[in-house]
Amino acid sequence: MALMLPAWLLAHANPDTVELRKIGKNVWTHTTYKLIGDYYFPANGLVVETGQGLILIDTPYTDAQTEKLLEKLGQIFGKPLLQAIVTHAHDDRMGGIAVLQTKNIPVASHLFTVQQARLRGYPEPAGMAFKDTVISIDRVRINLFFPGPGHTPDNIVVGLPDADILFGGCLVKNKLATNLGYTKDADLEHWPKALEGLLKKYPSDWVVIPGHGEAGDKELIRHTLKLLKSHPVLGQPRDEVTIKGMVYDPEKQTQSFRLVVVNQRTNHGFFGDSFGQFEVKARLSDTLLVGAIGFHTVKISLNDSVYQPGYRMKIPLKALQYNLEGVEVVLKKTHDESFQEAQKLGYDPSDHMLSGVDAFYSPLTYLYQLLSKKEKEKRLVAQLENDDARKAILKDLLKAYVAGNVMDLEEEEFDDFIGYCQITDRHLKTLSQYEFALYMKHLYQSYQRSR
Repeated sequence: MALMLPAWLLAHANPDTVELRKIGKNVWTHTTYKLIGDYYFPANGLVVETGQGLILIDTPYTDAQTEKLLEKLGQIFGKPLLQAIVTHAHDDRMGGIAVLQTKNIPVASHLFTVQQARLRGYPEPAGMAFKDTVISIDRVRINLFFPGPGHTPDNIVVGLPDADILFGGCLVKNKLATNLGYTKDADLEHWPKALEGLLKKYPSDWVVIPGHGEAGDKELIRHTLKLLKSHPVLGQPRDEVTIKGMVYDPEKQTQSFRLVVVNQRTNHGFFGDSFGQFEVKARLSDTLLVGAIGFHTVKISLNDSVYQPGYRMKIPLKALQYNLEGVEVVLKKTHDESFQEAQKLGYDPSDHMLSGVDAFYSPLTYLYQLLSKKEKEKRLVAQLENDDARKAILKDLLKAYVAGNVMDLEEEEFDDFIGYCQITDRHLKTLSQYEFALYMKHLYQSYQRSR
């Protein structure tokens, strides 16, 4: 985790340090430290005392620190830990969750945190679906609020109306912070909206506790907003940028390309021309996947670039070394069913054979032949422009590709994959059966990477 470390970090602390500090009525902060570079980075959580026990908001960084915190709580309070709540899926919030679960202490979170924990390899807490809710534990009211993505996609805040305290977690920075810290998982566009939600929702006289550093009031939220406005991405105009690019083959074996550019954020694809040129509009923070039939896909990101309205780039493509052998596309339908479907598409029995190839058993070659007859087949082209007809044909082809081990898709995934591919009449008209199968395999690989 690479961070620009501010001056308020401590050089005297150590990973064994576990601090408790009373911050309000029946509420304490717990603070532990992680060595980053030459400094120890503090992380705050909460301990709330009830009549019968304790409630823990976020764990320390590690299992060992969590064991030490629990030991310390037992010595000071002599009460059991009734419930733990984690506010998002980073190690400074749930690094010690395994210790709690081993001791059969219930751990709750937002459902989004369960998903993020699964992706990051953490033990999963019990998920709850909520936007703004109040739960009661041993007669202590706890407000759980999901303001939307910010520091992470899943960050929540915790309000304690009985103590006038808001635990902002990593969504809120302390007053000495000079930057946003770790933003790899942040939604920089929505983060300001999430903070505005906190300003509107919680009273001005509440104590606000950030995820790192000293507590304050709602000025901490406004300070975080200022940091966001000065961020190198958010501080620039929010309009889309235009990216003009051209791919080329360094080996100079290919002069014509069947090019596709996919925006990984939106999953929308754009086609380039046969010379390998493309032009797309995207956000500066977007990642683009650039690929062509027969070449490895290249990932392009401008996230670290200085803002400008437009960019130009030349992208070398590396040729794939594999061959797609023995692919025979056969529709899994009876002859009569396929014949009836072909009739609806303007099928002419005289075109049933093409260069000695049975078009019924080679449907893509068959479509290519039909669509190449401009005058005769205007009616067929019009029919194929109908999305339902085109989708039905593509589904039949996908079934054949799955059966031929070209790709591994469940039938319920077909609609999503077809929407991702954005196949047009041009592809069906200009690609051979082999080229189309290879093209779909290439899109399938991109589709898998983008999920």
